[in-house]
Amino acid sequence: MQEAKTIARPYTTAIFEIASRTGQFEEWEKFINELCDVVDNPDFKSVELGAISGALDLTGFLINFISEVYGEPLEEQKNFIRVVVENKRIGIISNIKILFEQLVRETKGIDIAHVFTRFPLSDQQEQLMQKKLTDKFGKKCDLKVVTDPSVIGGVIIKIGDSVIDLSLQGRLKAFAKAMA
Repeated sequence: MQEAKTIARPYTTAIFEIASRTGQFEEWEKFINELCDVVDNPDFKSVELGAISGALDLTGFLINFISEVYGEPLEEQKNFIRVVVENKRIGIISNIKILFEQLVRETKGIDIAHVFTRFPLSDQQEQLMQKKLTDKFGKKCDLKVVTDPSVIGGVIIKIGDSVIDLSLQGRLKAFAKAMA
C-alpha cells in the first residue's frame, strides 16, 4: 500500500499542478472519481485482459468510455490517461484519487474528521459536531461518520494525528490511568 502511494505521488503532483494553474480543482476531482469508478469496477478486469492480449487499445477505450458516460474529458485529462496506461499504472488510480483529494483539502484549509460511533448521528448532531471541531481546530472540518458497534457510550474522533476519545471505554481508561 505504501509503495503504491509512493508511486502515485508524482502523478498526483502533476495533475494537482495542472488543476492549480488552471483553477480546475472540481473538474479534476470529478474526473479522478469517474476514472476510479471505471477502473475499480470488477468488469474492468476483463477489459484489462483484452488490452494485455493486444485485442484492445486501453487508452482509447478509457477515453471513449468516459466521454460517452460522463462527458468529454479535458485534453490534459486524456493525456493523463495516456500516461498512466503507457506506464502501466492504471492500478494506482485509487491512490492518486486519495492523494489528490488530500492536496485539494489542504489547499482549501479543510480537515476530515473521522467520527466513530455506535449509532448513526442525526443531521443536527453532525452539524453541531462539525461546528465544534471547526472551532477547536481552526479549520473547516468535513465529517466522515463511521458506525462501529465496538464504540460504547460516546464517540471517537480522529483528525490527522489527533484522536479525541469521548467513548465510555476511553473515559474509563483515562480514569484508570489517573488513579494509577
